[in-house]
Amino acid sequence: MSEADAVGFSWTAKAEGAAGLTAAVTAQARQEVTVDEGVIRTRATLTYDVSRADVSRFVIEVPADHDVVNVFDPNVQRWEKTAADGLQRIDVMLFQPVKGNQNIVLELEKFTGGREMMVAMVQADVDVPAIRAVSAGVDDEQVPVGRQQGIVVVQLAQTLRGDVYERSGLAQIDAAEVGAAPNGAAWDFAYRYATVPYALGVRVEKLLPEITAIENVVVELEPEKIEFTNRLQLLVERAGVFQFELLVPAGFEVDQVTSREDGGYAEVVVESHELKPATVDGGDATLIVQLGRQASGQVALRVTGHRALDDENLRSPTGAGSSLPIAFARLAATGVKSVRGSLTVVAPESLRLSPTSTKGVRSAQEGGATSDAAGRATSGLFSFGRDAVELTYDVSRRKPFVEANQALTVDIESGVAKFESKWLFDIRYSGVEMIRVDVPADLADPAQQHRRHLGGTSHRNLNPDDVAEGYVAWQLTNDDELLGRRHVTFPPGNRNW
Repeated sequence: MSEADAVGFSWTAKAEGAAGLTAAVTAQARQEVTVDEGVIRTRATLTYDVSRADVSRFVIEVPADHDVVNVFDPNVQRWEKTAADGLQRIDVMLFQPVKGNQNIVLELEKFTGGREMMVAMVQADVDVPAIRAVSAGVDDEQVPVGRQQGIVVVQLAQTLRGDVYERSGLAQIDAAEVGAAPNGAAWDFAYRYATVPYALGVRVEKLLPEITAIENVVVELEPEKIEFTNRLQLLVERAGVFQFELLVPAGFEVDQVTSREDGGYAEVVVESHELKPATVDGGDATLIVQLGRQASGQVALRVTGHRALDDENLRSPTGAGSSLPIAFARLAATGVKSVRGSLTVVAPESLRLSPTSTKGVRSAQEGGATSDAAGRATSGLFSFGRDAVELTYDVSRRKPFVEANQALTVDIESGVAKFESKWLFDIRYSGVEMIRVDVPADLADPAQQHRRHLGGTSHRNLNPDDVAEGYVAWQLTNDDELLGRRHVTFPPGNRNW
């Protein structure tokens, strides 16, 4: 100390604290942003440090395009918001004035299509909301927040990927330094800021599912209709799906959409299906299959349908053929990575099929046609891929083919020979209206026992042009046309000798 006659000191007594001085307020923020398909959710925790005087009211600003879902803390009494100049001002009132630390938690959300309809993102620019602690005080006596600093972390949904396209006032930090996200996963982006304002923009893109499809198709052709069954074995990767889309050819109706385990491909929950009409005349309709749960990995689906046919050349042997495209429902190309398909065309032996166009398919059949127990022939076996299938057959009805087998029994007694004739007619391809049998005139007793076998009537044609001498012609008929295997037994006749 220098030489002086007197020295003076002044101070503020400790018991009086900072009485009469305004509050000094700073804020530390942790802002957690999660971006999902169609929605952005933000949870921000503002930790205030209040010194010199008590405060009971805080003012916070957030962007106007984010809805304020909640503002809470045990000491928060109420909160109000007002909008102006593209911002929302949130007034937060406390139960008890505070000095020291006070937490306020804000929850915000923004839907990409508005609250009424959440629109899934395909590609979008997401602006992280800038949250600013504006002021604090008692009633209308407010003082600005002296300093705000904090961290901003962003997590994208598993079905999204993104890149930062705008950043200002932020320094990147290691995401491991700020801890894991609430779901336990790491944050995709992490930044620190020392003051406001700051800005962060993320361009996000939806990871579309990649589907590898195996389509096992059977098309069954009948004279009155054409039916298809498509057993789909699907490998869904990158992202799960809640629906499948199939293209259904014009004129076809969908009969069933089901799912069950198929060769290691799991069953899915089919909730509903809807067939939306084609947008252009003659185009394919769209079958929307809604699932009860998200499907991923190996899953199975089965779709059946039919189209009615009204073609005289298929109903009866006119001698002419009709051009018939072989069509069936297929998985829509959206999101489909690759397709491997097999196509089996089945028809009854009454129809003759000849391929006229095989665009988009490759024959996989070895040898000739084969038949099953129902008499249906495998008319074609093909493989196909992603390309459109244009398979057309020339179809005609075969003429009837009748094979007759006779068993003749002769019982010879003294002076009399008894004859009994049993016939088996195998009528194939097309039906016939009657069967003619020539019998010896002396055995042509008009007995009608064979009615029990044919269910119809018979009559003797007395004047046929081609009947042999000594014979008469019988015409055997039925209530409808004769087709398939038919048994006829002529009753015993006697001839003396």
